Amino acid sequence: MGTSRSQGAATDPVLAKVGNTPIPQSQLYTQAASSAGQQAMMQLIGNALVQQGASKYQIVASNAEVQQELKNIEAQNHITSTSQLQVALASSGMTLPDLMNNIKNQVLEQKLAVRNVQVTNQEIQTYYNQNKNQLAGTGKKPPTLASVRNTIIQNIKQSKATATSVLLAELAKQFPIQVMDKQYQGVVSQIENPAPTQVPTQGQSQGSSTATPSGSSAP
Repeated sequence: MGTSRSQGAATDPVLAKVGNTPIPQSQLYTQAASSAGQQAMMQLIGNALVQQGASKYQIVASNAEVQQELKNIEAQNHITSTSQLQVALASSGMTLPDLMNNIKNQVLEQKLAVRNVQVTNQEIQTYYNQNKNQLAGTGKKPPTLASVRNTIIQNIKQSKATATSVLLAELAKQFPIQVMDKQYQGVVSQIENPAPTQVPTQGQSQGSSTATPSGSSAP
């Protein structure tokens, strides 16, 4: 009997104690695996919702858009070569196809989030008046409204974009979610009934972020 206890302690060491309650290694591993599984399941369901929504509304992510997002990620993470990108991906447990799929899904999600957003001429003029110096860059003459109109429209649309949680909840109403494994059924409720989101101010986007090699958010 003493030998059995000793072996049990050796194979499942106590990592912490709260009062008299031990927290064994196996409990930590089980919790970590469960949390990771929940997160992964939510990500997979979210991706599927975005893809089905994009298909329904005939929204596509062009190769040029995906490549531009990749350049943004590389610039944000100070990646200047393919070898640096490969190292960053390996350290995050990702492959290049994984990253490209994430970026494509991000582009689709961004487009879905602004699908119904309308921008008025007055909003464009107001934005230009308030931001023309920033649009010019340091020490440069302010650009004409015509030359930056498309940029302004995109910026305003992003500031009005539907929050990711709200977007996924709306898509879930159109594409019902079924989870067969009981341990992941809580994910459905989290997607269908998201917590209230904070309303952004002008120029503050509610768009989601995609996974990048360093784990930071894509623009």
